[in-house]
Amino acid sequence: MGYAAELVAIRKFHLRETPTQAPGPGEALVSVSACGVCGSDIQRFRGKSRQRYPMVLGHEISGTVSGVGAGVSKVREGDRVAIVPLIPCFTCQYCLQGDFGLCTQYGFVGSRQAGGFASTVIVPACNLVRLPNAIEFQSGVLVEPLAVGCHALECVRPTRVDSLAILGGGSIGLCVGTMAGVLGVEQVCVWGVSADRIAHAKTLGLGAELVIPKEKHRPAADIVVEAAGSPAALLSALDLARPNGRIACVGTMRGDIHLPIEVWEGILRKQLTLVGVWNSYSAPFPGSAWSAAMSALVKTPARMGKIITHRFRLEDIQACFDWAVEHPGQYGKIVLFP
Repeated sequence: MGYAAELVAIRKFHLRETPTQAPGPGEALVSVSACGVCGSDIQRFRGKSRQRYPMVLGHEISGTVSGVGAGVSKVREGDRVAIVPLIPCFTCQYCLQGDFGLCTQYGFVGSRQAGGFASTVIVPACNLVRLPNAIEFQSGVLVEPLAVGCHALECVRPTRVDSLAILGGGSIGLCVGTMAGVLGVEQVCVWGVSADRIAHAKTLGLGAELVIPKEKHRPAADIVVEAAGSPAALLSALDLARPNGRIACVGTMRGDIHLPIEVWEGILRKQLTLVGVWNSYSAPFPGSAWSAAMSALVKTPARMGKIITHRFRLEDIQACFDWAVEHPGQYGKIVLFP
C-alpha cells in the first residue's frame, strides 16, 4: 500500500492509503522522493483556480523508477528521474509542429491526473528524464520550474549586454534570474514588494531591489519579465521597458487588467513586444529548456539549491499549505517529502 494527499475541498487535504498500482503499456511507476510546491498548487488549495475534488496535486517531482510497463525501454527500475508533467497527445497540429505546450488534448500530472503529493505516481515513460547522481532528489524538483524560467528567456532572447528586470521574487522569478546568470546575462535585477524575497534573491547572487509603492526610481531595462502575476506588476513592466523592449508575461494574473490610454500609447510609441509564456516545451520533447535546466543544476548545484527555503513531510501537508497561505512572500521553493 501507498498513500496520497488528496485535496478534498477548499483549503482541506486528506491523507489516505492507496493500493499499489501496476504501470500499463508504455508507462512507468515512480516512487516519489520529493515534490515541489508550485504557486498553482497554492492557488488550487485556496479555491482560486480550476480544480475538482478529490485531486492529488504536485507536478515538480523527482524519484526512482520502481516499475515499468510493457514496451518500455527508455528507463528501467532503479533509475533516478525527474518527471515532465505535460502529457501531449503528439497528434494535434501544435504537437506536430513541436509546440507541445499548445496541445489541444493534453494531460498534466498534478492537475488532470494524479500528481506527486503521494508515495508513488504513474506516468508515461517518455515523460521521464534521468537525474544525474550529482543532483540530489530535493534539487531534482527544480528541473521543471528552472525549465519554465529558461523558456521565458528563450521567448525574449536576451544577449549578454541586455539589462534584464524581473518583477516578482517568487520561485519562478528566481528561476528566471538564476538561469539568466547561467546563460551569461550580466545585468540581472529582481524587483519585488517582499523584503524577505528580495533578501533571498541576494543570497542567490542576483541583483535585487525592494519596490516602494508609488515611487518611480527604477531604471529602464531592455527586457522585463513579469513573474508576479499582478496587474500592478504588468503596468510597471510596461513602464520599465525601454524603446524596442521585450516583455515576457510569465505570471498567472490574479485580477483584471485595465490599461490607461497613456499606457497603451506608451506601448505603441516605444514599439514594445509583449510575449506570453506558457510552460516550457519544444521539440524534441520535452525540449531545450529542460536540457538547459538540467545542465544548470549539474554545474551550480549549491547555488540552485538555495532556491529551496522550506521543507515539510508530506504527512504535514495541511500545515504546510496553511503556513504558505498565511505567510505570503516569506518563502522561495517549498519541498514536500513522502
